[in-house]
Amino acid sequence: MGYLSRQPTSNDPPQSTDNPWGGDELMDDIALLLNGMASRCATCNRVIRNKFLQEKEDKLYCPDHIPKT
Repeated sequence: MGYLSRQPTSNDPPQSTDNPWGGDELMDDIALLLNGMASRCATCNRVIRNKFLQEKEDKLYCPDHIPKT
């Protein structure tokens, strides 16, 4: 496809939609946010359930992006 085309090309990596700490079949990400059962990670902005969030310096992080120091 041409420059600025909205169609993916064969060279584009597949988009990962897997979120092991987010919604499931019963509650999607929007429902979790509205009900206060989840928040967004400060680094990747994925919706993470409250039981998996880790707080560091007044910010919430998912288990993948918690700062080491």
